[in-house]
Amino acid sequence: MAEKENPSPHPLNAALGLRMQLRRQALGLTQRQLANQLRVTYQVVQQYEYGNTRISFYRLVRIAQALRWRVADLVGDLDKSAHAATPQKSAKGPYDCGVATLLEAYASITSAKHRHGVVDLARKFAKARTTPLGSSALPLKKKKGTS
Repeated sequence: MAEKENPSPHPLNAALGLRMQLRRQALGLTQRQLANQLRVTYQVVQQYEYGNTRISFYRLVRIAQALRWRVADLVGDLDKSAHAATPQKSAKGPYDCGVATLLEAYASITSAKHRHGVVDLARKFAKARTTPLGSSALPLKKKKGTS
């Protein structure tokens, strides 16, 4: 009897997909715009970004070109380990220590449902432009009589 295939993407595929998504967003491209450059559907780009579809080397080169990066910039140090699949901070990339931490945590999630939940939550926070506690991201005004 054949083994049932794990529906969750491999952490390396998910980490690569997230890097691809972050770079696309940093360039202000939609999934559809990137898909048009790659001559695929936006659903294919979406599957790449979720890590659900493996990316051939040919396609990886095309993606890097469309994102105005080298393949090395896109892949970075993902080959060091599945659990340490986080981007290094560099002047070339949009990554800072918070994104690297988030990417490492995301890559360790094995449930596709939970991965989608994390992405949805991040999008909600980005749209709301508020802190997780719901207060404005603007600094609080000092009360009169306090220093």
